[in-house]
Amino acid sequence: MSVLNVNEIGARTGSQVAITSGDYIHCAGVPLQVVTYMNPITANNTITSTSFTDIEQSSGTNLTATITPKRADSKILFQGQFISYHEYGQKYAYVQALRDISGGSSDTVVWNGQYRAENSNNNYNDDFPVLYQFIDTPSTTSAVTYHFQAKLEHSDAEFALLNYLSGVRSNSIVIWEIGV
Repeated sequence: MSVLNVNEIGARTGSQVAITSGDYIHCAGVPLQVVTYMNPITANNTITSTSFTDIEQSSGTNLTATITPKRADSKILFQGQFISYHEYGQKYAYVQALRDISGGSSDTVVWNGQYRAENSNNNYNDDFPVLYQFIDTPSTTSAVTYHFQAKLEHSDAEFALLNYLSGVRSNSIVIWEIGV
């Protein structure tokens, strides 16, 4: 392999330098790609277990989001929003994100969140948006798939992630690959 050392590369014309091989010029802190999922949850998920339970996208299909990093040293910035309700005051629900790497490790917990209902019992907090984000370092160029689970602190409570409802509620996932 040859190495070319220069202080500056200028465009022949215009303001861009094209790399015809399909590769890219590395820039730390710059997004290398973005993957978006709009309204991926099409089934209501009602969690009543004190053990982590898979969150479904649709009936029988787990909610997943996948990105294939271009570089093994990239950071993955994961941002999302889901709509939830939580019944029974002063009790907690927990949500976690797990990572699976194609041909490698699976079920690695990369994020967890804690949510509490309002103070009064039997108080449903309908259509409450929950925003979350985390940064992951999967150290791979294989496909990285994230999936989600939730559980309750007490079995007499209830926690739900609601489906998309046009004009009323929506959920989304945006995954950014950031160069380092």
